[in-house]
Amino acid sequence: MDIDTLPRQTCRFLSALTNIKSIWVDLVNQHISGIVDRPPLLERPITLYTSDELRSLFLLWKSAHIGLTSEDGRPARERRFIAERSKFVYLVRGGRWLLVATYTGLVMYYDLDAEIIEGALLIPEQSKPVSHFLMSVDVDTNSPTLRFNIAFSLHVARPKKNMVHVWRVDCLLDGNQRVNGLKATPLSSFPHRPMISSVMKLSLAGPHIAFTAKREDSEPHLAHIFVLDWDRANGDSAVYPWRMLHLGHLKVRSSCFVLSVFIYRAFSVPRQYFFFLATE
Repeated sequence: MDIDTLPRQTCRFLSALTNIKSIWVDLVNQHISGIVDRPPLLERPITLYTSDELRSLFLLWKSAHIGLTSEDGRPARERRFIAERSKFVYLVRGGRWLLVATYTGLVMYYDLDAEIIEGALLIPEQSKPVSHFLMSVDVDTNSPTLRFNIAFSLHVARPKKNMVHVWRVDCLLDGNQRVNGLKATPLSSFPHRPMISSVMKLSLAGPHIAFTAKREDSEPHLAHIFVLDWDRANGDSAVYPWRMLHLGHLKVRSSCFVLSVFIYRAFSVPRQYFFFLATE
């Protein structure tokens, strides 16, 4: 073999290796399984990705992981854009989609991988005006495609109304089975029970919603924890499966910004879900 042709042949060989899809499938799966706490999620089944897409995704995730663990504090990449005035901001696992919720329950989403980042409507205004608004996101880790639910608790002062809304968000696929957007579908809408005067913290997990709230018939400085079955509640009726967990009263400290976190399980259902709630 001519020594002059060896480098060129070696480069062609290595270049061919980078186009073998099975290699990138293994690397992506190893990266996901190697992250215990909130690993990134694929937007669609891995069989629908090309080798180029898997390579780009793997290198993107690796660079983000390096940026998170570096000591200099510099991000691996940075995107700047103008978004709606927000009440809540949520970055969906995987790092591509940013959700921005306004004070009326309107939700916009932003594709952080796009060359030009522009907001797209995901959920329209749910009530106006809203005096108090909470949001919680629960990602379905068992779905073959990116899917998550969003729960909202909205308090309208005049006329007085406390409502819960739950939406499902799925990926939009183009003709080449590539994800090019998100779509939301309403799943459930129902009122809080009449005893609930104000909701302070909200947590969504599977078919259950947990929240800390004040009761109309309770002392004003005390709060309680409730769990309800949202997939069996819909419409105008406030009659649905729920329970108040007997953990004692939680003192509400409105002037303190330090959060005390309570972890509990909903024992009233066969499957066990963990909720994280906090009172200020």
